[in-house]
Amino acid sequence: MDSIVTARIPVEVKNQVSGILESLGSNTTKLINAAFDYVLATGELPCAEKSVKSKPSSKTKIRKLSKGDQEDLARLFKKISIPAPASFWKEVGGSTYKEAVSEWKTKDYETLG
Repeated sequence: MDSIVTARIPVEVKNQVSGILESLGSNTTKLINAAFDYVLATGELPCAEKSVKSKPSSKTKIRKLSKGDQEDLARLFKKISIPAPASFWKEVGGSTYKEAVSEWKTKDYETLG
């Protein structure tokens, strides 16, 4: 038989962790079960500071490209980039590219309804 565990957690922390767990294909129940398993196996609490220091996340790790990789990437972008015709810039008007794309998407969605 399973038991229910209740805990008080700041709403924002819960929301952020829930999003991360979802992106990992997990959930709060699996996290709590893993924490309990860890305590049973080690007799200790998981230490967030220790795990963060020993295993930096790929999100926090800064990766630098070598000079050769930078040059290869620049050549690739040059090959796959094409200049926009003048008519494109007239249609965009004073908007930024992102604003124009957002407007076009909105128009497309409105026509679906």
